[in-house]
Amino acid sequence: MLWARFLRADDLDILEYARDLVLASKTPLDEVRREQERDLEEKAEFLQASALKQLEARQKRAMSAASMELLRQMCSIARAWLRDVGVCCAGDDSLVVNVDVAASIHDAAARTTLERVTRAQECVSACEDAISYNVSPQVSIESMLFEIREVLYA
Repeated sequence: MLWARFLRADDLDILEYARDLVLASKTPLDEVRREQERDLEEKAEFLQASALKQLEARQKRAMSAASMELLRQMCSIARAWLRDVGVCCAGDDSLVVNVDVAASIHDAAARTTLERVTRAQECVSACEDAISYNVSPQVSIESMLFEIREVLYA
């Protein structure tokens, strides 16, 4: 898990984490893409070229929307982890939701402050904003991870 190794990650690790997160966000879309291609092939002989172009455009919009949703979910996961780190910094471990990564949460909380966690949450918001403005997801996530690491562990 990314967060368990995050504290000890060097710059190359952060770049690899960002790449892996972007790839992971695209993986569920592969089956949808294949299904759309099959659908186009089936309809190609029945539809005129203009109708095919409209269908392709609609499918592309649907893929873009699904991809954006998966990237938002990834940001939500980062936000949830940071929330749990903040809860631990505030001294109430009983409110930790992500018990599957509790060790990394406690490890991070021991090395940071609630104020830093709040600033790290702002980095996630900045990443979401950048992605919504069509900044490259890879660059946005790389930037977010570097900034979170810097803010939390400076």
